[in-house]
Amino acid sequence: MLRMTYVALLPLLWAGCNGLTAYNPSGLGPQDTDTDTDTDTDTDTDTDTDTDTDTDTDTDTDTDPIVITQIDPNFGTTAGGTEITVVGGPFDNSAEVLFNGASGTVLNATEDSMLVRTPAGSEGIADLEIRTDSGFGSQNEAFTYWMDGTGLTGLVGEYSWFHFVGDYWSSTPQDFGAANFVFLLPTEFEYWQFYSDTMDTCRNNYSLASSVEVYEPNYGSLQMVAPDGGSVPIPKSIDFDYLYETQDSTVHNYFVQGGNYTLQASKSDPWPELNITSALRTPNAFQVTNPAINSTFPPYVSSSFSLNWTGSGGDYVIAILQRYDGATLTDNVTCALVDDRSFQVPSSVWSGWSTDSQLSIIIGRASTGTGKVPMNNANAKAIGVYWVYGAAFTQ
Repeated sequence: MLRMTYVALLPLLWAGCNGLTAYNPSGLGPQDTDTDTDTDTDTDTDTDTDTDTDTDTDTDTDTDPIVITQIDPNFGTTAGGTEITVVGGPFDNSAEVLFNGASGTVLNATEDSMLVRTPAGSEGIADLEIRTDSGFGSQNEAFTYWMDGTGLTGLVGEYSWFHFVGDYWSSTPQDFGAANFVFLLPTEFEYWQFYSDTMDTCRNNYSLASSVEVYEPNYGSLQMVAPDGGSVPIPKSIDFDYLYETQDSTVHNYFVQGGNYTLQASKSDPWPELNITSALRTPNAFQVTNPAINSTFPPYVSSSFSLNWTGSGGDYVIAILQRYDGATLTDNVTCALVDDRSFQVPSSVWSGWSTDSQLSIIIGRASTGTGKVPMNNANAKAIGVYWVYGAAFTQ
């Protein structure tokens, strides 16, 4: 009988992690730059009697305190242009709003509220100052600048259902669900690049040629919300500060084919409340028709065999082909494929070939999310994957 071997869901190939300094807002309260200067000059201009000329000058530049009670949102991208509402006061049309000394644009102002467009800034935490003709106020660590991710990828990961086929397993395997997510520093990246460097190719024992940097979020866990309202908790990994992962029956239970999923998390400074609609989409079920892995006995394949599958509509297909010599994993071939229902596996991808080796064949159709990461406007490109898991013998 065949030996069933599971494959790691996400190759952990990061070269390092970058995170933002923790955001710990200071207490609210105005700063008063009151300066009183009284100069009294008494000059006796009479040389013989008591006639005085008294010159008294008071240059009091006392300003009224301005209080800042709320900034919403209190984050935006380094490109600037985020419109925020500042609540407090008293404000007026003379107000100037500074982010680490750079002037924002006051779009409108009332006595207790202002709409402000942020200037460009450096990634990190900014102090806020407000100046009017009659007042001054400030708040330290009031606003967080995130690296602008417009047009780039800021979230990747996988929400998966593994479906086992074939009646040839030594013990009946159970379908299962799994999920994993990471937040990237905005970059040009697609999830399939974890499996091959070029679309419609296969690689053996593949690893990324360059590093992919990630944030270390402060969220305790993420929540994946299914189209039917079911919620799946995705806790932070105990081994990697930046990875959220789970292998749980609830992932399987709430895997809705052809659905859009929302990724949520509670606010955890400096990370804002997270609500990414369409963080990922899930594909419909399909079948692998060649090799005939959904059968009573495992099929035999040559070193250059055809993969064929049914249906369409995925953004791409992932293939994982694992060849064992006895109990030893000899080849771990991963492929990123166009979803056109067929692919010819090149014989050159194998390190060697022997007969009667076990070959695990794991094929997944993937659909990519279309949402946005709120703090940096990066693309949320996690994928939903329906996997078909079978096996064959080599010939």
